[in-house]
Amino acid sequence: MTEHQKNLDRRKKIAEKLKLKGKPVIHRTFTQGEYDPETGSVQNIATDQRSYALEMDFTIQERGNPQIGVNDRKLMLSTENIRVEPKIADQIIMNPGKPNEAVSAIRFVSPFEPATVLLYYDLVISR
Repeated sequence: MTEHQKNLDRRKKIAEKLKLKGKPVIHRTFTQGEYDPETGSVQNIATDQRSYALEMDFTIQERGNPQIGVNDRKLMLSTENIRVEPKIADQIIMNPGKPNEAVSAIRFVSPFEPATVLLYYDLVISR
């Protein structure tokens, strides 16, 4: 088995674990649209990507960081179906389509990619 195949197997296993233990989420990213002379404004275009995320607890050291708010949550976001890398100010929609649907802004993004193989994204979201 080549190194490339091993890396793909690792990604697949992590994606399967996140799918089993995580919850369905939507990653919503915004891109700037075109200027509309009739309204005099630019409309942002939302693009939704469905994936899975696992909510994690912050470590004691992370909780001590003044940038971590009381309502912030830490997520591991699967790379499955994610074509556009998450960025700050994008949104994560937890429990999409359910009465307890929650929309949260991404405050921090860190790709987890040992040996240059992207396995998942560490996110901090604010509710």
